[in-house]
Amino acid sequence: MKEARQTALGRMYRLCDRPFTVYRRQDDGTVVRRRVKCYYESKTIYSVDNAGTPHATSTFLLICPTDDPDLIIPQDRVLPGEGPEIMADEWPTFLPAKYPGLVIVKTSTPYYFAGEIRHIEAGGLL
Repeated sequence: MKEARQTALGRMYRLCDRPFTVYRRQDDGTVVRRRVKCYYESKTIYSVDNAGTPHATSTFLLICPTDDPDLIIPQDRVLPGEGPEIMADEWPTFLPAKYPGLVIVKTSTPYYFAGEIRHIEAGGLL
């Protein structure tokens, strides 16, 4: 039964095939790096405020199939592809301005079906 479930989930998440590296700073200061496969999209929303000033807001959405509700949490940093090893002293400078494609997670929500976690949706600003 579990094998059949995995096959069904594989079909359901067939678009979650892009490799990413997830970085998390632990309480002791060390940086943990994990590789995951996810679906990724980004968009830019253009608007004009009441004063006529144009604004652009870029956001991203990352969907990762998992059974771990803590796979991605707010303040994690995510880089497309195989990311470099980051040491604890490099963490303060590990920023999107220095690493193209790097995003900092602002929200993450686990989604459940039939009482079991199926995937996490993470997002934030670019």
